[in-house]
Amino acid sequence: MGNLDFPGQMKNVRSRERRKWISHPEELTVNEQEGKRTIKTVSRMLMLLVLGVLLVTPLSGLAQKTQPAEKALIGYVSDNHCGLKHMAGMGDDKSCTLMCVKHGKFVLADRDHKRVYQLDKTGQEKAREFAGQNVKVTGRVTGETIRVTVIEAAT
Repeated sequence: MGNLDFPGQMKNVRSRERRKWISHPEELTVNEQEGKRTIKTVSRMLMLLVLGVLLVTPLSGLAQKTQPAEKALIGYVSDNHCGLKHMAGMGDDKSCTLMCVKHGKFVLADRDHKRVYQLDKTGQEKAREFAGQNVKVTGRVTGETIRVTVIEAAT
C-alpha cells in the first residue's frame, strides 16, 4: 500500500480496493477471493431464508383456517326424504320423521333460510330424541354437513 502521508489517502486506498473487487477479480489475492466467495454464500443463504419465510407464512394461515369455528343453527330435526316440509297425511312432524328415518337419515331443516344440513354420526345418535322438534344444533359446519357437538331444544 505504501506510506500514507495524510488521512485522506486512506479513503483513496479503500475505494481502489473496492473497485478492484468489482472490475478486476483476477488481481485479487487468495484472501480477498475467499472473502468475496463468503459474502456471496452468505447473501445466497440470506436470500433463501427470506424466500422460505415468505413461502411458509401464508401456509401457516391456511392451516388455521381449515378448522371452521363452532356455530349454532336453529331448525327442525327432520329426515332426508322430507327435508323442509313433511308430506300431507303422514301424521305430525315427529311420527313422519321417525317413520321416514327408518330408510334414511336425520337432517336439520332450517326453514327460515330454506336449507337442509346433513348431521354427522354423533348428530344421528343425538337427533332421535328431538325428531320433528325445533332445536338448536351447535357444531362445525362444513358445506352442508354439521359435525354436531350439542343438540338442545330451541327456546
